Amino acid sequence: MTKHISIIFFTLLLFTGLINGCQNQFKATVKSDQNSVLWQIKKDGYPTSYLFGTMHLINRSHYDFSKNLTAILKSSDKIIMELGGMPNPIQAMLLMTNKKGTLKDIFTDHQWQEILAFYKEEFEMTESKFISTYNNFKPFFLFQSLAQSYFSSDAESYDMNIMQMARENNIEVIGLETIEEQIGFFDAIPDTTMANMIMESLESYQADAAEFEKLQALYAVENIEALIPLMKEQSPEFLKFEDIFLSDRNRKWIPTLEGLLAENSCLIAVGAAHLFEENGLISLLKQKGFTVNPIKK
Repeated sequence: MTKHISIIFFTLLLFTGLINGCQNQFKATVKSDQNSVLWQIKKDGYPTSYLFGTMHLINRSHYDFSKNLTAILKSSDKIIMELGGMPNPIQAMLLMTNKKGTLKDIFTDHQWQEILAFYKEEFEMTESKFISTYNNFKPFFLFQSLAQSYFSSDAESYDMNIMQMARENNIEVIGLETIEEQIGFFDAIPDTTMANMIMESLESYQADAAEFEKLQALYAVENIEALIPLMKEQSPEFLKFEDIFLSDRNRKWIPTLEGLLAENSCLIAVGAAHLFEENGLISLLKQKGFTVNPIKK
């Protein structure tokens, strides 16, 4: 069984907080273990900030935008996220358009027929509808549609809600990357590899949907010790590209984060897989002299 979307679509977040008149609304309680998606960042001479790991999309039954999280957000000077705002939909669609050929070109005839049969059975999509919807796009677009189908219709987005709250409170949102850069990460994966990953996802679709429900449940209770191994277990193919999707990006972000944290109390918002382990943001920030402690959400 494989679950390829875990590391990519849910590469989680950083969160920073602020020292101003509102800061007293939130008093951090340090946890005795490492199972937390919310971390406090401190360094002598720097404002206090917070690091928050989020799933970019999560079913409402597992969604919890806590009072503490709200207080941290509202008391932040700046909010730092993977993207500085919601991308223009037309621009995003153009970036995902396949200019080298069609989607069908990367699959064998047998694979293509299996895909058409799967979409007819699972989504009641005719061949003509499938072709008009997907055939002119990169394989990542199809892969993304499979990922989104795991969610219920009432799914929530931490990212979108953070951006909305930032606008309502006139807090600047700073992006660490552009939409061009993010889609470019997927372009680095060979088409044949993407094709095989898509076929494996179709074969294990039902089982993967159940496993992904487990991921959301583990995230909701902040069971990091179980969450990260499960993500790795379900994403073996993408682990081959871990440098592209996680480690290299984390290291690239650190100089920008250092500069912003020195001057501001920030809320940094990035996918949760970016936080943990040797090349995660927690470890990298500690290497730069920051004290990073897990706190109660």
